[in-house]
Amino acid sequence: MCCFFLIILLLLPDIAQGQSNHGCALNLVFTPHYHVDGDFIIAGIVTVNTCYSNFLRDFQRSAVDKVCSNFNVWNYQNVLAFVFAINEINNNPDLLPNITLGFHIVDNCLNEERAISGMLDIISGGNVPTPNYRCGLSHNLVAFVDGISTRLTLLFARMFGMYKVPQISFSSLDPVLSGKIQFPFFYRTVPSDDFQYMAIVTLIKYFSWTWVGILVPDDEFGLKISQLLLEELTRNYICVAFLEFLDQSKVDKEAAHKIADKIKSANVIILYGDRDYVVILQDILYLSQVSEKVWIISSQWDVLIGNDGYFKGLGSFNGSLAFTPHKGAIPGFKEFTSSIKPDLFPNDIFILRAWFELFQCSYIRNATLYNHLCTGNEIIQYERFNEELSYNSYSIYNAVYALAHALHHMHLEKMKPNRNRNDIEAWKLHKYLKNINFTNSGGEKMSTDDYGGIDSKFDILNWVIYSNQTLHSIKVGSYDHQNASQGFIINETLIRWSPAFSQTPRSACSETCLAGYRKTSKVGYPACCYDCIPCPEGQITNVTGKISDTNRSSEQ
Repeated sequence: MCCFFLIILLLLPDIAQGQSNHGCALNLVFTPHYHVDGDFIIAGIVTVNTCYSNFLRDFQRSAVDKVCSNFNVWNYQNVLAFVFAINEINNNPDLLPNITLGFHIVDNCLNEERAISGMLDIISGGNVPTPNYRCGLSHNLVAFVDGISTRLTLLFARMFGMYKVPQISFSSLDPVLSGKIQFPFFYRTVPSDDFQYMAIVTLIKYFSWTWVGILVPDDEFGLKISQLLLEELTRNYICVAFLEFLDQSKVDKEAAHKIADKIKSANVIILYGDRDYVVILQDILYLSQVSEKVWIISSQWDVLIGNDGYFKGLGSFNGSLAFTPHKGAIPGFKEFTSSIKPDLFPNDIFILRAWFELFQCSYIRNATLYNHLCTGNEIIQYERFNEELSYNSYSIYNAVYALAHALHHMHLEKMKPNRNRNDIEAWKLHKYLKNINFTNSGGEKMSTDDYGGIDSKFDILNWVIYSNQTLHSIKVGSYDHQNASQGFIINETLIRWSPAFSQTPRSACSETCLAGYRKTSKVGYPACCYDCIPCPEGQITNVTGKISDTNRSSEQ
């Protein structure tokens, strides 16, 4: 990570010169963006397309044209949430009166090179980005919202931190970002992972599962979260059947079978990792035909962002319990998404493709990309697109509103007679972001904690996978570490376990010893593993699962 950041800094002088004659100069090109001007600009780096192809990495030849592809209509909902929040704020006479918010949105295409290009595009604001210069569109940038990966969020935090521009992430949970000494300008509208692993252990403890497996990424994050999980599980007398680190590279058949054998040793497995690692796990499950497990899935895997292993299916995860950042309601958003038309949003660089994906027709005549013209009577092709709100869309909506409320309080305090209302610098916004306290349109209270977090709740979802491989999520519980009395809520009657389980699954290393038998330790195994042996003559147990025996004569 440090090396990657250093390379970026070393390349900046040559980029800024623009007239370099070096044979290996880095030529940055225009990055497409969705820009609407305003008195103040809030930038966004989001994922819409999920593939960025034809990038040459050897630095020996010029890169060919790079193309974003694999448009994901659910990701486009995140863009709409951003735009809806801006429009709603601009139409609210009580919030930022006489001030118009604009925005500058870049698609990272789920690719690091494209995300960095987008970052430079936001910083400089011109048609061709020039680092350390603001040449055009984003001269009045006050903050930016991001969400792609923890690795890139850390990079953005360091880069934008040099300019003291506030950053709000709608998806990064890494606890490192809570360090206000290293990241004083970072905020987020999702909880920290410090709370997620505790929520997972609380769920496992509730179901009395004492034998669980753990799968984490083979990187610094995986090492750190596995240590935290092991400590918390041990503290709650829960034994770990196995701990396996998943590599992003392809696994051979022998390694896949070894991991599959470990997975088969427990009914409950904790899965921590984003989609890049889940793809590897899907390979393993597909090759070894592993099923009938209860997966406890962390929020790092967002299935709506895309699934590279479609042909392998999601059937293995039927009945799983997944954690996601809390999602509330956004009144009016359904009506907004139902009324969008390209004519109403001419600057939207995504809307024509979204229109085709949603209605399977072309909105404009003489279109070369799509030959089927819309009639106006089409039916939306994506079930629940207008009905189901993603948690990322909800987090983006709250992020934009948090920035608007901070700007509003700053405006009220700083505006004096004869002073330019636009004389507001981004770095001055931090004082107000640290003390955010408002109620959103859905009636939920939002406030900033000591570490820059604006929401600290998780929802617990039950995944139901149908035969056609579509996924339906049922909210069955929640976790809020700030609520001492009702921090953990679960409605077990709503859960639909895998058909392999006729009742709530059990996961234990050994079966419970019946009355008349007692436990005896198994050498080389954790404390949860034991044998059941008959009680010695003259002694008896009258309690199921008892470790020691009671002398018969003492009870007479």
